[in-house]
Amino acid sequence: MLRTESQLIEEALKKVAENNVIPPKGSCIGIAMSGGVDSSVAAALLSRMDYKVFGITGWLMEGAGKCCDGGMIDAAQICETLGIDHQAEDLRKFFQSTIISPFLESYSVGRTPVPCMPCNTEVKWGSLLETSKTQGAQYLASGHYARIVKAGIVKEQNEELAVGRSVDLNKDQSYMLWGLNQEQLKRTVFPLANFNKNEIRQLAHEFGLTNWDKEESQDICFIPNKTKDYLLDNLGERPGEIKDIKTGKVIGEHMGTHLFTIGQRKGIGVSSSEPIYVIKLDSFNNIVYTGEREDLYSKGVAVEYTNWQVKQPNEFNGLVKVRYNSETVLSKVTKQSEDKCEIVFSEEVSSVTPGQAAVVYDVTNSFIIGGGWISKPI
Repeated sequence: MLRTESQLIEEALKKVAENNVIPPKGSCIGIAMSGGVDSSVAAALLSRMDYKVFGITGWLMEGAGKCCDGGMIDAAQICETLGIDHQAEDLRKFFQSTIISPFLESYSVGRTPVPCMPCNTEVKWGSLLETSKTQGAQYLASGHYARIVKAGIVKEQNEELAVGRSVDLNKDQSYMLWGLNQEQLKRTVFPLANFNKNEIRQLAHEFGLTNWDKEESQDICFIPNKTKDYLLDNLGERPGEIKDIKTGKVIGEHMGTHLFTIGQRKGIGVSSSEPIYVIKLDSFNNIVYTGEREDLYSKGVAVEYTNWQVKQPNEFNGLVKVRYNSETVLSKVTKQSEDKCEIVFSEEVSSVTPGQAAVVYDVTNSFIIGGGWISKPI
């Protein structure tokens, strides 16, 4: 028997709250909208539930860049279709100082940053959440594939919250959300926790959203073309030597350490009978070190600027992920201070990269315990 359009939507509305902490009925929710299909469906779902909702979009850049290239217009049109209010927040200066400038600074000192992470904590759950509050919202929703879970008990019997994995592990975006604190988590809604991408596109079509088949962007939103070109335009060239990490022998030249990342194999600019990889970047001395695949492996990682969503003892075990697309590995975590820790892997991990994040999940791989920025492999 074929299901009707209303049955599809009705079933979807029920799925939103499955194993997912959502606000009480009657709450006011601001929805961070990019103009993409995920945040649009998040808005569509919440607008059909017992909430007061409105869309909000950050104006992040003027001119070039994917983040504002029609995104605000698309978001406004979707809100009009759904019959909800929409507003844009001018965050251009804030985005430049908080996201773009640190991004370039990281590359200049030999790190490979993940700008989406500070954008989540500083822009979405920073500026957009605060703006939503001024409009009467108690919560901020987004189109992330993640969930909010009750993970434990803290003082005064308040329940700790954490970011949990979505049902679609191929789209799971929990790794990008380790930086959210308890106050932000209490005000967060993830309506897409129990859906996969195909279901979201189908729902967008059923809701009559014009962007139901809009392509996903896999790149950094504020970079119009290739990252290498963007870095050359903004950081220029700084010629230096390429050395073998074992022998110290000079085997080539480069145009800047900021044009490389750990684990890189292609585009190094050195001829070799065997595959070589970027192993280490020494921006102070302007040297790119290369070696064999075996040289990429590390037994652990030093982490700084940590954020713990779930309180743990100073030493505990967890599953650790060091890149968005990497697998988790059982590890021993030792807190060294309030904002630093050392992680020792149960098996060596390849391409540990300063500037990326090490995110610790619980041993069942269900929710985030905490995370921080990788300072160096150990």
